[in-house]
Amino acid sequence: MNITGTYQLTSEQMYRGLKDGLPGRFMRVRIILGLLALCGVLSIVASGTPFGVGLLVGAVFLAIWQPIAAKRSLTRALERDPSPVQAAFTVDGCSFTKAQSRSEFSWARFQKITQSQEFLLLQPSKVLVIPVPKAAFTPQQGAELTAFLQQLPNYSAS
Repeated sequence: MNITGTYQLTSEQMYRGLKDGLPGRFMRVRIILGLLALCGVLSIVASGTPFGVGLLVGAVFLAIWQPIAAKRSLTRALERDPSPVQAAFTVDGCSFTKAQSRSEFSWARFQKITQSQEFLLLQPSKVLVIPVPKAAFTPQQGAELTAFLQQLPNYSAS
């Protein structure tokens, strides 16, 4: 197997890939913000304190600010090296090459390999995901790559 594809993600696509690949991280943020808002409402109802108002306003602010800050960070990272990515997949591993960098991984390096409707999701750690758009490959390449990945022990259907 020797499959290559070239792609260039926007910050919006990268954000979607991160959300698809790290759903637990995004869910924890939502739960914490929900708990802060609930504490604020309960504090306002129980005693009408400014502390409760502060909690509620802070939770709403963070809920709005977190995705904006994440997308801005991704945009800055993409601006530093706006070149397209060439992804190469072989039976031994995969590599990602840009104008200013190259990363290589053996298949054993990934803790988890999954896919969403839009991306192949390669996770070298619990806090890092490499979203590779399926659109970077022809349908035949995508089918061959998916069939290969499903044979790996670190592949997860979910």
